[in-house]
Amino acid sequence: MDGSNNNQNPSSHVAAGVLKTDLKTYWMEWVFLVIILLAGPLFVFPRAQFLWLTAIVPVLFVFTAVLKKRILPRTPLDWALLVLLLEVLATCLLVPDLMFSLAKITGVLYGILLFYALVAVVTRPAVWKWLAAALLAGSGAFTLFCLAGLKWDYDSLIFSLARFFGIPLDKTVFTRKVIPALESIFPRLKFTIPGADEGFQGNVVGGFIILILPLCLALILPYLLRKRMGERIFHRRRPLWLLLPVLFVLSVVLFLTLSFSCWVALAAGIWLYFFSRRIKIWSVALLVVLLFFVVVINPSGFEGFSKAVSQDIDPEKVEYRLKWWGIAAETIYKHPTFGIGMNRIRLHPDVGYERSHVHNHFLQTAAEMGLPALLAYLFLVGGALGMCLRVARSPVESWMKPAALGLGCGQLAHFLYGFVDSIPLGSKVGIFFWLSLAAVTSLYLINRKPLDCFCKADHLRGF
Repeated sequence: MDGSNNNQNPSSHVAAGVLKTDLKTYWMEWVFLVIILLAGPLFVFPRAQFLWLTAIVPVLFVFTAVLKKRILPRTPLDWALLVLLLEVLATCLLVPDLMFSLAKITGVLYGILLFYALVAVVTRPAVWKWLAAALLAGSGAFTLFCLAGLKWDYDSLIFSLARFFGIPLDKTVFTRKVIPALESIFPRLKFTIPGADEGFQGNVVGGFIILILPLCLALILPYLLRKRMGERIFHRRRPLWLLLPVLFVLSVVLFLTLSFSCWVALAAGIWLYFFSRRIKIWSVALLVVLLFFVVVINPSGFEGFSKAVSQDIDPEKVEYRLKWWGIAAETIYKHPTFGIGMNRIRLHPDVGYERSHVHNHFLQTAAEMGLPALLAYLFLVGGALGMCLRVARSPVESWMKPAALGLGCGQLAHFLYGFVDSIPLGSKVGIFFWLSLAAVTSLYLINRKPLDCFCKADHLRGF
């Protein structure tokens, strides 16, 4: 009888053999991830005298290829990442001073390595939950670190809007009361990191927060709404001990940055990604009615609003942004294929080292890395949003839907934020973009297979 079964189902034994081999070599994925994590300082803070240590990465690739017959897991984003890597290689070959661009180059390389290392390891729902917990906890800790070095440079537009609507929010209150109180709790830290020696810019801190905050909010909503999601995880209170403190820290620090662009991007992302079509239609209709009332029926109120806002807007900020965007557009026109090299737009005399970018993520990417890199980045974001929607609309475990919506909302908010500001590819804070992208991709790949995907040999082979 055993012999007949073997003849009838030969594929089951082939799959079992592959599964046995893959499970035996699964430890290599963890070893690879641990080595990548330990090598992080070599990539994030590169030094010429220690660059030879990064040779351990190609050695790991060769070792993995020999034992597992593949180097990296396959994902829907592979072609975009390949184009991005080719543009980084072009930067290495074209820039006249490689050391000046080295930090941004190694930052992108490390982000891609970390992305693949996490996707290779996170093949089960239980492992993904640990990844999400680590991402949220790390984000909360890093946000507190940023608060201790936050540069108190507030956008006056926020205060002018507050005064117009009668909200008791004034810059002097923050300067005399809020800031000293925070400095007594969180002592000021002085950094020797290039670009952060004067403190962390509020827009940069807010840009990273809006990437993570929607995930935390989406995972908390099922508890607050008390919906029976068909999953016992939402009847357990232990995750709240992590989610609530992280949400509190991210929300408070995002408010303290007073970054109007981050607030608008987050609100737009939540509106587009969370609300139903019916609510969107009604909200747009209400906004049109309000604008009609203010502009047509009560034009004096509109004029007062315009004067109150324009009175405190620094005209130099608008002028500088238009100038920087023009510089980036001219650079793209002259160097459309490979750009001028990573981290080199700041060498333009009208941009400057301290500003470091042109306050538009898309123009920044195209100017420094070329139009193919911009297309690759757009494909990464579009692919992430598509994967999140695919998971949210699929019959999956109940916790996966809010997780996918939260990750997608964060990616969308970060994308909208890029229209008026930038966290350049390869920057140190930009590592959270790659972590979020890895969480999206691994969740999508888990969803493509049955929930016991870890026991499926074809999943372990890398599709």
